[in-house]
Amino acid sequence: MRGFIVGFCVGMLALCLYCRHLPNSLWILFAAIISSILTLCLPKYLRSLSWGIIVGFIWLFIHVTIILDQALPPAFIAKNIMVTGRVISLPKVAPHYTQFILLLQNAHYKNSTFNYPLKIKLHWYSKWLHIHAGQVWQLQVRLKQPHSTFNPGGFDYERWLFSQNIRAVGYVRNSSKNNVIKKKQGLFNLTLWREELSYKLIRLLNKSLASAILLALVLGDRRYISASQWHVLQNTGTSHLVAISGLHIGLIAGFCFALFAWLWRRLPIVALYIPVQHVAAIAAIMGALMYSAMAGFALPTQRALVMICALLLMSVLRKQSISYYSLLGALLIILLLQPLAILSMSFWLSFTAVSILLYALSGRVYIGTKNAFVSKALQWWRAHWVIWLGLMPITLLFFQQVSLVAILANIIAIPWLSLLIVPLALLGCCLLLINQNMALPVLHIAIALINYLWQYLTILSHWQNAKWQYSIPYSWEFLAILLGVIFLLAPRGFPGRYLGGIFLLPLLFWHEPSPVYGAVRFTLLDVGQGLSAVVQTAKHVLIFDTGAKYSPDFDMGKTVVLPFLHYYYLHKINMMVISHGDNDHIGGAQSIINNTIVKQIVTSVPQRFIAAKRQHIKVAYCLAGQHWQWDGVRFKFLYPTSNILKLHKDNNQSCVLRVTVGKTHILLTGDIEALAESYLIKHDVTSLAANILVVPHHGSKTSSTWPFIEKVMPQYALFPVGYLNRYGFPKSLIVKRYQAEHATVFRTDITGAITFNIGRKGKIKQFSCYRYLVGHFWNQGN
Repeated sequence: MRGFIVGFCVGMLALCLYCRHLPNSLWILFAAIISSILTLCLPKYLRSLSWGIIVGFIWLFIHVTIILDQALPPAFIAKNIMVTGRVISLPKVAPHYTQFILLLQNAHYKNSTFNYPLKIKLHWYSKWLHIHAGQVWQLQVRLKQPHSTFNPGGFDYERWLFSQNIRAVGYVRNSSKNNVIKKKQGLFNLTLWREELSYKLIRLLNKSLASAILLALVLGDRRYISASQWHVLQNTGTSHLVAISGLHIGLIAGFCFALFAWLWRRLPIVALYIPVQHVAAIAAIMGALMYSAMAGFALPTQRALVMICALLLMSVLRKQSISYYSLLGALLIILLLQPLAILSMSFWLSFTAVSILLYALSGRVYIGTKNAFVSKALQWWRAHWVIWLGLMPITLLFFQQVSLVAILANIIAIPWLSLLIVPLALLGCCLLLINQNMALPVLHIAIALINYLWQYLTILSHWQNAKWQYSIPYSWEFLAILLGVIFLLAPRGFPGRYLGGIFLLPLLFWHEPSPVYGAVRFTLLDVGQGLSAVVQTAKHVLIFDTGAKYSPDFDMGKTVVLPFLHYYYLHKINMMVISHGDNDHIGGAQSIINNTIVKQIVTSVPQRFIAAKRQHIKVAYCLAGQHWQWDGVRFKFLYPTSNILKLHKDNNQSCVLRVTVGKTHILLTGDIEALAESYLIKHDVTSLAANILVVPHHGSKTSSTWPFIEKVMPQYALFPVGYLNRYGFPKSLIVKRYQAEHATVFRTDITGAITFNIGRKGKIKQFSCYRYLVGHFWNQGN
């Protein structure tokens, strides 16, 4: 059975990792039959593993096929449609919008109707909205299929939406037809109760740092945790503490088990008929179930509940060793009930953590000190060291960083949170249902304890080397690091145990190599509707624009450019070029300035960087004729002139940069329009020819005139555009113009980030489109 479960997981992984497109159903049937026949020829100990691989692959394939067949019809995409649905999430209220998940009941567009129950994620850009869980709304919305930016080192938001079974995203159009059909009723009273309790706690405790953490611990409501708080949690490796999962639910289950076991032993006559373990196990499951309900039965909570039930079942069956049988049983149940959990980072982190503890600690004999307290403290320290080291490979793979203070943070935070804060917070919420005056003192004590803990975590997070950033771009490197960790955590006496350190050497001595002298790696990043490009030479880095800023906590500099820089181990920006002052070009600049070293900013709008000057960053105008050379690669600004900057305060003041690598030229044009193009044609005819052109103004009709295209004659025309953007870029007329000149056209909304590796003689040695290179079936439905 163990082999079957392992194979089941491997089969599901095979579909996720190696199938960019879902295979044809007939091909799957044929392959399953052939594989089943071949399995019969295998040795007996391999048959269960092989059967598991086949069944796991087919199980996930069926589940994914059903989900993809439930997609929103093309006729409903990017149209103003009327929908009716129920709010099934806690609405997130921001200053300028409200975000919520709607379970679609029906949708109408002209004479077409769609009645399949889909989960859609909506933003309503309006103030003073009163949206509550459980309400049924009729709304005019504009929807599109899930789509995200796709870049090296970036977060795959599409995968996350797919794993949550969210099949469309969009926004609510302001319309007189928007109204509530049913108020706060139906089958979603649990979510409504959580929302009302959340608002009640906020009113009592005020909206503060500590109250945001308390809501996350009690209700799984993380809507009020700020970006600065997340930064502290990530730097200290304690983000898991504000997610109600195995740690918290296990604590409640353990408390209920111990309490009812103690009470039942006080009734010896009854205990003769109903064993103590059975009663305690039932009480523990009920306690875990109630806490999971308070958390809204989120997916991580459901997984934790299944694992705890499996462990308690082993206890009831009087199994002395819970070891891997319980873990594998829980794994199989979760993958059968939630096949898409295989895509979740939290799924892998939680099961890996438990597996590491079982592998590294169970069955070991420790020679401790005579002092029982010191011995327990050493074991506690070892458990945290084992978890940190064991999770390091998968943490680096998922997040490109690992906290170096996580052990110091968790060794205090976990008992402080588990033994003091969580019990008091839950007790306070229970008392709140009875009497507010009884609950307030308990809740205030919990808030005070959170504040003390937060001061400690803040001190750790501000250490200069609190986190270490490193990317694992290749599977061989991940496997080597994983093997090294397995060796190091093996029991004493294991042959070659300390050879594990050799397998960890890539962490210290290897990273993605820089281009050689005279060569360039050019990447046009996928920042949605905006522009950002990175030019890397042997020892220098230039960023051209930084994408848009959408809110104080969300911009493309933070979510796309910085992860890309970390992915390629780039810690210093020699020059940041900001073509002009539009948000979709300048929006992410401040995040980059705040989080990495920027030596110089060159722009047509230096007045926008007064704060950067205070940080002793050199800020200058980009002016036609400026040129320099880095590592054998030539750079030159072709536009604008000082006179143009005085006359124009719009797109036509954009910086235009030409990069020359041997005989290959790259032309970055910002948002220039026909006026600037005509100036370039008149004054810089010989400099305009380019092999790679970042198309002006995202492919609008105001740019890319015929004379300009004929002078540039690009081999590759790159359109930096967002998926189904509101401007309709790129315009089909402009795309056809480039195709008529035999240019190969790429669009970032389709290809993701586009990278060109150009050799020192100017030969384009390799180019890749990131979505095509590493995309999977959940990224192909657009």
